[in-house]
Amino acid sequence: MGIFDNTKFKKSLSVLLATLSIGGMGGCKKEEKRPIEHDPEEDMAMKSETNQNEQYNDALDNLGVEIEENTNFQETQKVPEASQDVQQEIKQEIQNTSTISKEEDAFKKSIIGTTEKDRLRDFLEEKDWGAEEEEMLLYMYDVVDENYDIREFYEPTKKQEYLRNLVDTIINNVGDITVNRDDPRLAELGASAYVDYTTGSITLKFGITAVGELRHELAHLETGSFLTGNSGAGLGFVLEEGRASYKKGDAQDYKPSIDNMSQDISNGMCPSIVISGCNGSYYAFEQIYKDIMRLGVDLEGLRKKDMHVNELEQVIKMDLDSRLGNELGTQYVEKLKNYIEFFNEHGKVIISQNEFGQNAVEAKAEMDAIREVCMVIKQEMQQSYNIDKSSIER
Repeated sequence: MGIFDNTKFKKSLSVLLATLSIGGMGGCKKEEKRPIEHDPEEDMAMKSETNQNEQYNDALDNLGVEIEENTNFQETQKVPEASQDVQQEIKQEIQNTSTISKEEDAFKKSIIGTTEKDRLRDFLEEKDWGAEEEEMLLYMYDVVDENYDIREFYEPTKKQEYLRNLVDTIINNVGDITVNRDDPRLAELGASAYVDYTTGSITLKFGITAVGELRHELAHLETGSFLTGNSGAGLGFVLEEGRASYKKGDAQDYKPSIDNMSQDISNGMCPSIVISGCNGSYYAFEQIYKDIMRLGVDLEGLRKKDMHVNELEQVIKMDLDSRLGNELGTQYVEKLKNYIEFFNEHGKVIISQNEFGQNAVEAKAEMDAIREVCMVIKQEMQQSYNIDKSSIER
C-alpha cells in the first residue's frame, strides 16, 4: 500500500481541474497579524485576499474534497524502514507530489488568478535582496510545498493555510535576508544563521544549501512568541526553539526519511540521550514541543497570544489538568522543567547531576513515564468520543 493510500488523497486534483466552474463562499481562518497602523487601502486589499482564499477553499469543498477541522498538531506521518523497495516508493511519491502540487497551483490560479508562489515572486521583484537570496527563497518554497504532501495527510486547505502563513511572514515580518559567509556575528555565535528580532533581518552563512536554516529563522518571525519573560534555556526558549526546529524539517531538501534518524544528545558529562523522530537543530527541544502538542495543547494558538512564560506555564498545566484529571498536567510540566534544567541554549547537556541526584537520562525517564500515562488517558478519551459520535450518527 502506498504512503498516500487514504480517502482524502484519492480525490486527485487532476480530476478537480476538469470542474473549474464551481465557486462559493466560506473557507479557513486567516492568520492574524499585528498591524502597526491601519491603512484603508491596505484593509481593502486584505479583505479582497481573504475573499479570494475563501472562494478557493469553498471550491475545494464543493468539488468533494474532504476538509477536516484540526487546530492542533497533526503528528508527522512516519515513513517505513528505508529498504530499497521503500526508497523507490518514496522517490515515486516525491515525483507524484510534484505533479500534484503543480496541478493544485493551476487549480487555485484558475479560481482566484494567483498562487502563494506568485505572491512571493511579485514581492521579491519589489525587493533588492540579491539574486542568491531570491533564488534561495523560491527554492525553499518549492521544497516546503512538496514536503508538506510527503509528511502530512493530504489536506488542501491546511496546506494552503501553511503556505499562506509562510509567504505572509516573508512579506510582512522580514526586514532583509543576506547571505554573508564572513559575517562576524555568525563567527561569534558559531552558527550558520541568526535573526535580528528588532529589524526582522536574517543572516545566513550559506545560500541554497541552507534552506532548512532559513525556514528555522522564518519560524521565529511568524506572528507571536514563547520568549516573553523567558530567561536562559527555560520553558519558553525550549518551546520556541523546538517549534523552529520542527519547522526546519519541512525544508530539508526532499528527505522524507530524515524523521527516522536518531540523534545523540550529550557532551560527555552524562550517558547519551537518544532522540529519534526529530529533524531540526534542537532535537530534545523539538521532541518536547511535539509531545506537548500531541497531548492536545494548542501551542500555536498560545504562541500568538505572546503571553509571559509564567502565565504560559500555568495555562499548559490547567489545560492538561482539566482534560486528564489528577493534576497529571501539573506533574508532567514539573518533571519537564526538571529535565530542561540540564540543557544550555544550544540544546546540549551541561549539568551532570541535579539537586535530586538524577542525571539527564534519569530525569527524562521520569518525565516520559508521566507523559505516557497522559497519552494513554488522552487516547482512551478519544476512543470513547469516537464511539459516542458513531452511535449518534447511526
